[in-house]
Amino acid sequence: MAKLLLLLLPVFTTAGNGARLLEIVESTASCSTVTGYDFDGHDIDRLTGVTSADECCQHCFNFTGCKFFSYDTSGSKVCYLKNVMPKPDHNPSRISGSTMPLPPFPPPPPPSPPSPPVPPGESLYACKPPYNSFKFCDTTLDYMTRARLLVSNLSVSEQVGIVNKGGVSRLGIPSYDMWSTESLHGVRLWPEKCPFPDKCTTIFPPASTSSRSFNKTAYKAIGQVMGLEGRVLFNLGIINTLSLRGPQMNLQRDPRWGRNSNSASECPIHSGIYGQQIISGMQGDDSIHLISAEMKHWTAYAVESNRFGFNGNISLYDMGATFMVPLKMALKSNVSAAMCSYNAINGTPSCANHWMNSKVLRDAWGFEGVMESDCGALSNINSHFHYTKDGPHTAAAAMEGTCDVECDSVYSKYLPNALSDGILDPAYVLNASYRILLHRFKLGMFDDPTKQAYFTGIYNTSDSVHSNTSAALALDIAQQSIAMVQNGAQLPWTCDKLKGKTLAVVGPSANITDVFLGDYRPAACPGPAMAAPEGTNRCKPTALQVFGKRLENCGTKIVYAPGCVDGPPCTKLDMDSFNNAIQGADYVLAFVGEKSTDNDNQGNTDGEGHDRATIALPGCQSALTNATVTNGKPAVVVILSGGSVSVDVLKSDTALVSVLYAGYGGESGPESIADIVMGNVNPSGRLPFTVYSEKWEAGVPFTDMSMQTGYGRTYRYLNSSLQPLWKFGDGMSYTSFALKSSNWNTLQGSLPTSACVSVSNEGKMDGSDVVIAYFKVEQLTAAPAGLAMPSIIPNMQLFDFDKKFIRVGESEQFCFDVTEETLGLYDNNGNHALYAGKYSIILSDGNSNTTMELQVDTPATLGLLPQP
Repeated sequence: MAKLLLLLLPVFTTAGNGARLLEIVESTASCSTVTGYDFDGHDIDRLTGVTSADECCQHCFNFTGCKFFSYDTSGSKVCYLKNVMPKPDHNPSRISGSTMPLPPFPPPPPPSPPSPPVPPGESLYACKPPYNSFKFCDTTLDYMTRARLLVSNLSVSEQVGIVNKGGVSRLGIPSYDMWSTESLHGVRLWPEKCPFPDKCTTIFPPASTSSRSFNKTAYKAIGQVMGLEGRVLFNLGIINTLSLRGPQMNLQRDPRWGRNSNSASECPIHSGIYGQQIISGMQGDDSIHLISAEMKHWTAYAVESNRFGFNGNISLYDMGATFMVPLKMALKSNVSAAMCSYNAINGTPSCANHWMNSKVLRDAWGFEGVMESDCGALSNINSHFHYTKDGPHTAAAAMEGTCDVECDSVYSKYLPNALSDGILDPAYVLNASYRILLHRFKLGMFDDPTKQAYFTGIYNTSDSVHSNTSAALALDIAQQSIAMVQNGAQLPWTCDKLKGKTLAVVGPSANITDVFLGDYRPAACPGPAMAAPEGTNRCKPTALQVFGKRLENCGTKIVYAPGCVDGPPCTKLDMDSFNNAIQGADYVLAFVGEKSTDNDNQGNTDGEGHDRATIALPGCQSALTNATVTNGKPAVVVILSGGSVSVDVLKSDTALVSVLYAGYGGESGPESIADIVMGNVNPSGRLPFTVYSEKWEAGVPFTDMSMQTGYGRTYRYLNSSLQPLWKFGDGMSYTSFALKSSNWNTLQGSLPTSACVSVSNEGKMDGSDVVIAYFKVEQLTAAPAGLAMPSIIPNMQLFDFDKKFIRVGESEQFCFDVTEETLGLYDNNGNHALYAGKYSIILSDGNSNTTMELQVDTPATLGLLPQP
């Protein structure tokens, strides 16, 4: 159909003074157009910013040689000018035409049905048309090759952009804010809110609690749920990253550390196994990661007070034998990323520590992942440690320390200057951008997402978030993670036992909800984001409410008294109401301990940015436990805490007092405690820390990083002159288990070998038992060539554990591999070796042990720690 277009053409005239004046005169031209067709082929010009097909026609009329044009109506505002019309193609987003009459065109086919909606997460993928023809988009190549091809095509300024989380528009690579979501014991949105109007993400017990289950399958299942929920939130556009921060793999070095609640154990091997399973679950087993896990904090991060400027003086022995171990073990799960920490080690800030990050982690151990700074850690290099003189030198120091990505503003401000001033070799930026891009390749972000299993089905529906299955798992793990270390009150207290009785539910944690959730927790209740601590968990029941519900048909009277006016910090007591409650009761159930929330600097409770002053109960809570224990009534003391809390008085009357180290049970914390106390579930948790007597802290300075200082730290180095209240691995059951060695008394043959024990349930209740495998050095006779004999030897060392459910009258076999690495020790330089000598293999369930002897004749070097 022909259209007459009114064209405004420029005409020059000459003024009286000789100057040429531009006049606009009207001219008309006839253009024939057709909608729904594209005149594809060679373009003699391509014009942008054209607002209509009429304007495109005008440009063709004015352009010498132009006979045909096509205008893109999809929003790009591009006008294509042509001198030859090839065979026209159907294209619903084009209007094409000519300055000459056009032949008739058949009507275009009806529009295709609309495509299914594309998940919002797809916008963060690269290699989409028209950018999919680049060689780095070739899916027949491996990810490392593709990442190298891509980074080789980037300018230095584009590499800097990648480091600063930017994209490359000319290659169709979007920006990517790598880490903006935490996932320590549940995927956490910030500010604290739920992702959907009717549901939140699953909140598991934090690491210090879930680790008490001593169940590797449970650890991995936590990771799998967090990985699934993280991928769903990304695919649905609720979060903008597949790179999640977690797990935290630092040790519970000292009970006073404020971040114990998210650390699995005082034992480096236990912590390493926990981290391996969490990471494996989060990332999945495919070539494309479900999500990316980030182990933190690398390394020896163990002080909150003055954490931005704390310098830890640490021996090479403690670095090799303790602090580095769990993070090194995480590499076996192909962890994608690491976070360098706030602290300095022996004078060098962690994020600028070339020895620790490059020589050890990358060169010696083969870590190929991305390293991110903790938030503000790069600025602290200059502002707190005064390690550098200005911003450009700080950026250079961190980049030379192989910190690839910042949670800061040092790189964004100063990295270009560090390069232009010649302070930094561009090769460091090249390597950092390569690692960042490889990280994104491994998440499938340069492949077609619609062809990936992680983009459809269960990974693309809110039904997968906080499903019935994940909620049941959270409850199960909370139940498995309660360690009963004393049972003088003769638990369980069944409904029949409490019938017609009065139960005093007391303590500062008995009637609050957030105490069970821990810090770095997701929101617990749907609705608008509200201020913590109580705002986002208002729908969760307290322990008092749960027991009230469970006992409402048992004829049991419940009386309640918190004892503390201000909750867990307990700076002020109300002893009158507390004493009245317990004196008028037949049974007492006390909830005491800490409360951990983000930067919740309340009294002697743990939390980020705040260490505890003592290892004892916060504030005046000890007065409550004293009154509970000396009252002469059967009492259960439930200790809610991130780590070890010492209460000496609980050992003074073991005949009437039961003690549960329940930790922070997550979204189902109160329910899990009720299940244990009332006998619905048989307790099976074990302590992942040592509970010292209260005098321990006076002999162990908190900021002294040595594991052997004073009375010694952890079960590995605790001085035999100071007996703990409860040992690492302690935990009881309502049934009786019997252990019998399957290897007699001596392990025969060369390494590797196996140590086995048969465990029988000889009690009256089905239940699960945990067997922990340790080794102990009896005598060392020879070192590998070139290495010295160790001068520090642990009391004993965990090397594995297992958990199995055993029915009454049945038995299960527990077997553990004993290898050269199993028996590894460390010399003063942090080198790892097997030494010739005599060892004991101890298999323990926390209540009884079986021991086997093992002779090692040939020493071996297991790993050399590069020296600073």
